Amino acid sequence: MDYVNPQVYFPFHYPAAPFEKLLDWWSANAFGKHVYVGQGVYRAMEDRDGWRDKQQLPNQVRYLRENPGVQGSVFFSSRSLTNNLAGFRDSLQHSFYRYPALQPQMQWLDDDAPAGPQNLRDKRFLFFKPFRKAKLKWDSPQGEREARDIYGYVVYRFDENEMIDLRKPEKIIKISFDSNFTAFHDKNVRRGKSYQYVVTAIDRMKNESSPSNYFRVMVW
Repeated sequence: MDYVNPQVYFPFHYPAAPFEKLLDWWSANAFGKHVYVGQGVYRAMEDRDGWRDKQQLPNQVRYLRENPGVQGSVFFSSRSLTNNLAGFRDSLQHSFYRYPALQPQMQWLDDDAPAGPQNLRDKRFLFFKPFRKAKLKWDSPQGEREARDIYGYVVYRFDENEMIDLRKPEKIIKISFDSNFTAFHDKNVRRGKSYQYVVTAIDRMKNESSPSNYFRVMVW
């Protein structure tokens, strides 16, 4: 068993089955495995119990994110999300899931980080023309075994004088699950600005490597 997915389709403080108590119980009884809490989006428009509060689902996301024993959510049903019941899809898109993130590691299966990418550099082809996007390239780790462990790459971007901190998911601009992905064109840049880039590798279990060298690009 790699994860548990309890269907906690109840609001906070519901007498028969309060969301907060059930979530805390599952997080304490997962025995080191991942917990992905089932949230009942289909109930978002109900006019009874705690569902009258349209912040019920967003508050559940906030609550579970405060629990280190919970790794995420599973939403039921998909149609409830696409229909944007109670505006919850908007909350995910523009707030909670605004930035990309790596999937949690299954450390009991494999906790060895892969070798990191090397020689991050700038590869420009637009000679004598204004350079308005960052063209990055890097090398896969050397060695047959090291290269075989690679499942994909993660590209981070920071402002010119910003401290490099890979714990900030908002700095991720690309996640690729392709071991042959060794080049990236960043078109979302502003002329006259400098950016710092760094790339990491991930393996199949989403263990992340140490970072490549940092590389600065001036857009002109």
